[in-house]
Amino acid sequence: MPLIAQLRNNLLFDAQEEYNCSQADSSHLVDWSTRGTARPLFGTACIVACLMGIIPYAICLTIIWEMRKHACYKMMFFLAMVDIGTLVGNIYAGAASMWGEMYCHHPRLNYFVNAFPVGCFYASCCTCFMIAVNRLIELTNTRSLLFIYKDNRPWYLMSIPFAYGFIAVIITPIAMLNTEHHFFMVDPGFNNEYEYTSNFMTLNNICFPLLSALMYTIMIKSVMAKRKESDLELAQDSVYKAALMLSTQCGLIIIVHMSTSLGYAYLQFVDSSDGIRYVLHFGWILIHGTPPYVYLLFNRAIRRGLVQMATPAHSTTRSSVWKSQISQSRMPSSANPAESRF
Repeated sequence: MPLIAQLRNNLLFDAQEEYNCSQADSSHLVDWSTRGTARPLFGTACIVACLMGIIPYAICLTIIWEMRKHACYKMMFFLAMVDIGTLVGNIYAGAASMWGEMYCHHPRLNYFVNAFPVGCFYASCCTCFMIAVNRLIELTNTRSLLFIYKDNRPWYLMSIPFAYGFIAVIITPIAMLNTEHHFFMVDPGFNNEYEYTSNFMTLNNICFPLLSALMYTIMIKSVMAKRKESDLELAQDSVYKAALMLSTQCGLIIIVHMSTSLGYAYLQFVDSSDGIRYVLHFGWILIHGTPPYVYLLFNRAIRRGLVQMATPAHSTTRSSVWKSQISQSRMPSSANPAESRF
């Protein structure tokens, strides 16, 4: 079977044979009213899981915004936005699963609504890698590169993941919800002569998790090397604890991110059981829904901000306290690398 075009104009997708539902109906006598499988329990579980990520993320978002003086928090704010965007898109996927929606039931609506969480996912992958690079540069105190994170430059840098995600869903094949497989798949369910796959998605899902893991491996080794060079026992303990927190924090996120991304790429080529698809789809939701819980477990500055926000007596001084915390954290060597998401 011929592979669908890997570079395409998705703005005209419904005029292309690979996604033209009318042509699929006439050539294969497909009755779309009989296609699709309603899965109300699965759909409800997806919506609940997404809300459990969006609500705490929205709370953390207000705190991160107050702490945006630091370059890393500027990027974390953008990351939060695209993560929430992915979860919002998956709420629609959950609702569509409840009534058994298929691509050809509402082609244009489904194409662009599914493109939104996929684009946010691509942007999130790119942003995670850029945050990892930022933490490595600040941790190793690479002065020749620190200038790119001064002032408002991190906001400009975030145009890179935004463009990456936007362009990807415009010119490459995207995955769409297929309720017969309860999974996001490039194949819209035509059962015709084309091979539906996205080489771009496969490369994205392999390269970014591996590159991020490499960045954090270098970062943790650098922290441990600094511990060995330190002559002060107190400093050694502090650096060791920072490395332990960083490795635990990064390890949890990378394990979920890498296993889900690789699994999603793999299942575009092979068939599998329903159970594996369920696990991978919820894994995708976990990628974007667990960061606020990781922040609250490992990021003391955000925890303090949450406590201060919940305490009316400190509401008038919250902003000044957060600014003080950020000023203290802006040490040349990024003294406490565990104070960020990654």
